[in-house]
Amino acid sequence: MPRNRSKPRPKPRRGSALVERIVLETFARVRSRQTYFGRALTEAFERALRLQQETRERIAAALFGLIQEKRKIELALSGQSVPKNDFDRALLLAFRLLSGETSSAEAQRSLPGVNWSAVKRVDERIASEENPVRRLALAHSLPDFLAALLIEEYGNEAEPLAAALRARAPIVLRANTLKTSRDALIARLKDEIGPPDARLEPTAISPLGVRIDGRPNVFALRSFHEGLFEVQDEASQLIGLLVAPPPRSLVIDACAGAGGKTLGLGALLGNQGRLVALDPDTKRLDDLRRRARRAGLSNVRAVTIGESSAEWPPEVAALEGKAARVLVDAPCSGLGALRRKPDQKWRLAPEDLERLPRTQDEIARRAMGLVAPGGRFIYATCTILAAENERVVERLLDGSGFALVAAKEVFGRGILGASSDSTGRFLKLLPHRTGTDGFFGAVLRRGR
Repeated sequence: MPRNRSKPRPKPRRGSALVERIVLETFARVRSRQTYFGRALTEAFERALRLQQETRERIAAALFGLIQEKRKIELALSGQSVPKNDFDRALLLAFRLLSGETSSAEAQRSLPGVNWSAVKRVDERIASEENPVRRLALAHSLPDFLAALLIEEYGNEAEPLAAALRARAPIVLRANTLKTSRDALIARLKDEIGPPDARLEPTAISPLGVRIDGRPNVFALRSFHEGLFEVQDEASQLIGLLVAPPPRSLVIDACAGAGGKTLGLGALLGNQGRLVALDPDTKRLDDLRRRARRAGLSNVRAVTIGESSAEWPPEVAALEGKAARVLVDAPCSGLGALRRKPDQKWRLAPEDLERLPRTQDEIARRAMGLVAPGGRFIYATCTILAAENERVVERLLDGSGFALVAAKEVFGRGILGASSDSTGRFLKLLPHRTGTDGFFGAVLRRGR
């Protein structure tokens, strides 16, 4: 039989030193919590505007891997003598070695004094770990307390779920149906992007989404500046569909942020009715206004609210009990979106998971007062923990005058078939099952 031959390793590309410098500088800022992964990457690219797209993608991939795999590569280097000033560089080399981007010999030439062959055997060390929580945590680079929660809630699914959360998310777009259809958008993008990055396909669950198999800079496309699409994960798109706003109705997005779901709701309303976006962050609402103009939306009103005050601003207080739909995409642990925000798991502490459900409960109860009799309140998060999802909903239903509307009453079989909630009560998306971010959604109806 012919021998199996491994693929030849690519030769170092031009600009490798520049890539390494930007990655390490940006990693240091994220690790020290001076900024977040997404923001740091944007700022890095803004400081180096002339970077080619290929170089940008190399920086993004290396930084993502360095943050996402941080615990595993630190374990791989444990026991090695690495000068303090070279430790971050050693982490980057270890990541590249473990991901197959470089060889032990190449790493040895780049940073002598480290036994890179031993570094490469880290999976053997992890496999020998007897404690299942620690083994899962090391294999998928998680804090121990998060690994324990995954095992407790998901049992045998904890391993594939952790692996899916560790992978890098694809680029997913939502077609702006005020200006185009999904099929027309795909045709336009194929023409604009061109091969080899124009590998496009409709999303499997959302009827509005387009998945890109590649890493083109979609924000530089003319179709983006014309407002034909927004970057939005498929799971997030489904939350907008779960809201199901009635035509010409009043809809309130009570945790709007920069407006990803607000814009989707505006398109579902056909730019009619009234859409009010609330958030305590004025800067993010300014981003929403800019995005709404690009999308061609004229029915959106963005209002800054107090972060903790129990009283609404007068213009919001006037809407008490009048909205057909109120959406709260609540602040949460963000564990369902680790594919996009890998630094989030290193920012969390066990006490955060005790605090967040209380905050979610307070925000939701405040917003529920805006719902009209017979109207619906939609509670959503991008986390996968029951403490922030089902248990919050159970408390909200207790004595509130609201009743649960099963998600199967809102969605058709095709969409709900992706949910891991077999009862059909909730929308619950898990990345290892659906290829989407992890998301949760529940619908509550106010009594008449």
